[in-house]
Parts: sequence; C-alpha cells; structure tokens
Amino acid sequence: PRSRLGPRLPHSQVSSWPDWSSGGLALDSLACMQLATAAAVWCNAQDTGFEDLFLTKRNAQGWADAMQRARSAGARGFTFSTSGSTGRRQHIRHAYDSLMAEAHSWAQVLRASALPVRRIVTLVPCHHIYGFIWGVLVPKALDVPVVEASHEALPELLPGDLLVGVPDQWQWLAGSVSAGAAPVQGVTSTAPMSGPVHQRLITASGATPPRLARLLQIYGSTETGGIGWRDDPDAPYTLAPGRSCSAGGEVELLLPGGALVPLALEDEVQWTGANQFELLRRTDNCVQVGGHNVSLAWVREQLL
Repeated sequence: PRSRLGPRLPHSQVSSWPDWSSGGLALDSLACMQLATAAAVWCNAQDTGFEDLFLTKRNAQGWADAMQRARSAGARGFTFSTSGSTGRRQHIRHAYDSLMAEAHSWAQVLRASALPVRRIVTLVPCHHIYGFIWGVLVPKALDVPVVEASHEALPELLPGDLLVGVPDQWQWLAGSVSAGAAPVQGVTSTAPMSGPVHQRLITASGATPPRLARLLQIYGSTETGGIGWRDDPDAPYTLAPGRSCSAGGEVELLLPGGALVPLALEDEVQWTGANQFELLRRTDNCVQVGGHNVSLAWVREQLL
C-alpha cells in the first residue's frame, strides 16, 4: 500500500534487516527503548497513543508498520531534533501540510530552470528535516524516483539527476575521483558552503567530478525549514516561494490556510531587495564545526 507520503515503503529492504536485539544488532533493552522512543516521536505517534507499539517491534519492518498505523489513525506532522552535539537537544515539530508546501515551493524553483530533474540521489538521512524534505517530499512533489546513497558508494550519475548533500560531502566529492556522467544539479544545506568548493564543483575541467550544471545553496534551520536559496556563491539569497519579508524586516511563512507566521532566524540579515537578503552574522553565540552548531557558552561551562 502507498503511504500518505506517496512512495511505497521499502518492505523488501527493511524486512531483511536484523532484529535489534540478540542475533542482530545486539542492542540492549535500554538502547532499544531509546531507539523506539525516537522513532515514535519522529512520526508523532503520540498523537494517537501508538508510541508504546514501537517498543514491541523488533526490526525496521515492524517500525514501518507501526508508523503506517499511527499515521492512518490520525498522527499529524513530523518532529525533528536539533543536533544536540553541545547543549540540550530540542525537538521541533512541523505540520505535514507545511512541509509539503515547502517541498512544492522547491519544486517550483527547480521547474523554473531549463534543467530537468528526472531523479533525486540523496546522501542525507531522512530523519533530518533537510533530508526529509529533499529526499522524500520533493521527489513526491516532482513525481520522480529517489535513490538513497552515500558519498563512499555513489551510483553513476545520469543527466537529469539532482544530488542532495551537505558541505562536507560536497568538499569530499570535489576532490574525489570521477563520480559519473554530467550534467547534474546539486543541492547543499545545513552549513555554509565554501565559495571555492562551489566554483570547483560547477567548473567543467577534464575529469573533475561531479561537473554540476547548477548547485543550489539552501538557507534555513531545523526550526524554520528552508527559507532562501541561491546558485551563485557571490549573490544574495532569494526567498523561497511562500516566504516573504514583513514591514519590520522579519521573514514570514505563508501557511496553507493563508495565515502568515514569523520565522525566527539564527542570523542577522541585510535585505538587498523585496525578497533578497545577505547573511551578516550569527546571533546565537554559536559556531559551526562539521555542520554542528557548537555553543561557546556550553563549552565554557564544561571546561569550568
């Protein structure tokens, strides 16, 4: 059966996964409980009282069945967590309709280009909001297949592919051996993208991989979702469709019902047009290390 998200759940793959406990991944009861809780929270199974069902399942297929039951019973939205690499991990809940509306806005951006998208290859796990939107919902909005991959085992890239990654992965790909045929498009998010790496990825020079016809930089966060984009590292960001700038200089999100909701940004921005902005500096006293936000105050507390 097809889920509310559209694509068929890969039962043929997950059914072959080992059990969580003895004879499989050898997880103890506490680890199994933590994983089951994380899975239930992610799909908001608590909306329908199905969270305890995950504790009785022993493998990924059991979780897929539990998720489908919870969604069919009325669970709404998805919950994503901040990295928690330093400080306290926060759970951020997003309504499914809002996430799907964002996916359609990115589909609109992609369709405005002369470059077709025939397949999406994602290197980002779908429990992350960026990976979920671009690896699950955007393929649904575009009605194209999706392939889960890793930069260590990248499939042959074909014309019309859209490769989804994070800056660390793109930096590795920029210096690796040839990754396949071109032209393809790319998407990057979760951390600032190096200008030289961006230019190297879109410059066709001999066998330099992967020769991208276009690389979209997406600006946003777990709390806000995607806000803006650019495909030129020297250009300002453009607000995604469905986002607007208020009279007070705040970014507002247009909800499916027509209401406007302000989005709190982590950075100070400078508006260069009605829907274009540049990033000036962070306002949360954090730095980024390997794509993770690191709180300097938290590090100081630990050292003391």
